[in-house]
Amino acid sequence: MEDLFTKTELDNLLIEQGNNCLSIFMPAFQAGQEVRQNPTRFKNLLASAERLLSRNQGPNSLPKDFFEPLRALWHDALYWTNQSSGLAVFRSAGTIRTYRLPVPFRELVISADHFHVKPLVSFLRQVKKYFVLALSMKKVRLMECSRQQVFEVDVPALPASMEEALRYDDPQSRLQFRTGTDRIGDKPSAAVFHSHGTGLEETKNDILRYFKIVNKALENVLQKERDPLVLAGVDYLLPIYEEANTYPHLIKEGITGNPEGWTPEELKKEAWPIIEGLLKEREANAISDYEEKAHRVPGSREIRQIVGSAYHARVDSLLLAEDEEVWGFFDREKDEATISGAAGKGSYDLLNFAAIHTLTNGGTVIPLPRARIPARSQAAALFRY
Repeated sequence: MEDLFTKTELDNLLIEQGNNCLSIFMPAFQAGQEVRQNPTRFKNLLASAERLLSRNQGPNSLPKDFFEPLRALWHDALYWTNQSSGLAVFRSAGTIRTYRLPVPFRELVISADHFHVKPLVSFLRQVKKYFVLALSMKKVRLMECSRQQVFEVDVPALPASMEEALRYDDPQSRLQFRTGTDRIGDKPSAAVFHSHGTGLEETKNDILRYFKIVNKALENVLQKERDPLVLAGVDYLLPIYEEANTYPHLIKEGITGNPEGWTPEELKKEAWPIIEGLLKEREANAISDYEEKAHRVPGSREIRQIVGSAYHARVDSLLLAEDEEVWGFFDREKDEATISGAAGKGSYDLLNFAAIHTLTNGGTVIPLPRARIPARSQAAALFRY
C-alpha cells in the first residue's frame, strides 16, 4: 500500500511551525512473518518520541491528547498489515500526517519547531513512476510501473495489431501477414510480413503509419503525465516509433527484443536499469551545473554560512548529504548558527533547516550521497547575491 505524496503535500509540511513538531521515520515490512515487527518498531519509536519531547519541552508542556492519535495508529492492526517499504509520520499540535512510501527510511525521531522533511525531498526527486510501451506487429501494451508494482494501462482506441490498424487506416493496405506462431527460443518471434510495394522503404512507412496510430491513442492517456516512457521492441522498431512519438518524456534508450511473450513484471524489471541510469544522469547534471556556476556566482560549502543564507532567502540552489544530519540550532535573534555535534536538547538537523528555508523561498534542493557532493562536503550552496 502506497500513500500519495506530492509537492503540495511537501509544501503543507514546510509551512507547519510550532514548538512541538514531531517527525518519525521507519522502514516497514510488506509481507511474511516480518509484518508483525511493524507495530512493535513503531511502538519503540513512539516511546523514544515521548522521552524526547518530555526532555525538550518539559513533561507538562504538551497537550494531554498529543500522543493519542499516534497510540491509536499503533493499535490499528489492519494498518500495519498494509504497508509500503517505509513510513513517515508527522505530528504537531494542529495536524497529524502519515505517509506509506516505497522508501526504506532509516529509523529517525526528531522534535523541533519545524518538521524534518529532508528524506521526503529526496523521495520527490526520485522517479516514482514510469511507463513501458511494449511494441510488436501483433500487439502493443502500455505498462505503468513503480519500483514495487506494475499494471497494464487500458488505452482506448489502441489497435490490437498492425494488421488491424492499417486495415482501418487504409482498406487497400498492401500488407500481408504470416499467421503462424513462429518462435525464437521460448518467446514468440516478431510478426513476419510481406509488402507488395517498393521494398524496405515502403515497409518502414507502413510501420510508421501504424506507430502514429498507436501514438495518437496514447496521447489521451499520457497528455497530463510527466513520467518517463521506456520503449520495448526489436531494435529496428524503436527508432521508427521515436519518429512517430509526440510524448516529450520518451527516453532514448530502450529495451531491445521481442516483448510479445514478456510478462508485465519482466518488462518492469528490464526497464528499471534504464530508469536508474536516468537518475544518475540527473545527479551528474546537477553536480556539473553547480561546478560550472561556482566559478562565477557566490556560494559556500560552510554549514553555518549556508544555514544563515538560507534563512535570509539568499540560497538559489543547495546540494546536501541525504543520509546525514548536522545537529545544531539557528539563533534567529543573533542571526547565528551553532553546530552541537550531536543530537541534544534544542538541537535539530541544520541541513534540514537549510532545505526548508531554501524551498520556501523558491530555491532548489538536491539531496545526494555525500561522496557525490563537491569536495565531499555535507552541503554546497550557490547564492543569489
